[in-house]
Amino acid sequence: MSTDTFNLSVLPPPPVDLGDEVHFCIGNVATLDASASNAATYFWWDGTTAPTHDVVVPGFYWVETTNSIGCKSWDTVEVFEEPLPVVELGNDTLLCDFASLLLDAGNDSSYHQWQDGSNTATYLVTKEGNYSVKVIDKYGCISTDNIFVETQRTPFTDLGPDSLYCYGDSIRLDASWPEAAYQWNTGSTDPVYYVYMKPGIYRVDLTNQCGTYSDSVYIDFHNCQSCVNVPNVFTPNADGMNDRFTPLYDCNVGKYTLKVFNRWGQQVFESHNIADGWDGRMEGKQQELGTYAWWIEYANMDMPDVMYDLKGYVILLR
Repeated sequence: MSTDTFNLSVLPPPPVDLGDEVHFCIGNVATLDASASNAATYFWWDGTTAPTHDVVVPGFYWVETTNSIGCKSWDTVEVFEEPLPVVELGNDTLLCDFASLLLDAGNDSSYHQWQDGSNTATYLVTKEGNYSVKVIDKYGCISTDNIFVETQRTPFTDLGPDSLYCYGDSIRLDASWPEAAYQWNTGSTDPVYYVYMKPGIYRVDLTNQCGTYSDSVYIDFHNCQSCVNVPNVFTPNADGMNDRFTPLYDCNVGKYTLKVFNRWGQQVFESHNIADGWDGRMEGKQQELGTYAWWIEYANMDMPDVMYDLKGYVILLR
């Protein structure tokens, strides 16, 4: 009788674990990995034999692994396709007159990252610029969105008070405002309008995306040349010729004042009637020869709100 001995080793089947379930984001792939089993061979449901397998369709998938002595294991996993987070910040928009806008990226349970690194689900916009957010959900699915926010103010202009100008003046009316459109009652669409010797009401409408603003001004013209002429010499010698210092005029004079002063600044004459001239006397006494200063203030009563102010000198001779 013969005997012999040998060692018998028992190898367990190769462990394989594809996980309880696998999730992948729409548009991506799910990679099933059986390589951790250290198996000698792999056999997937579709006949492929690589350690890993990519799938793009949700469903149930299995793999069979075999070790070096033919022991087999297998595992099954369900694969889910996950939608991307829905992120909608809205269309590019305009904020008027220092308004603010609260951007809401939703997906409160996901991770958020805004353009400045902040991580809240909402973002308050108070100034012009580009704003963007990235949202990452629990499966690692990523969505992004961005929005451009423009800021403007409702237009404004001030053409100034109603005014009276001299004939020959050119008046510049400036209604300029950033990014506004202009419509004058004259038909012009320029930001600046020039008025030349044409009295009337001038109105402009300014319009931008935030609204419309209007302003108007009344412009009038008058003859700024004095209608009162003053002689520079008179001779109060009772010869009936040029005996009084009397201004000449060719308009409807009103609100009139004439004052005459001697060389020491003493007032020697005053009149509120342009036809009443100075006879060279003060309190009945003849004044000495020489130069006298005069001051006249008056209105042309065709335009009574405009006062003319004249100054000069007259020589008293005999």
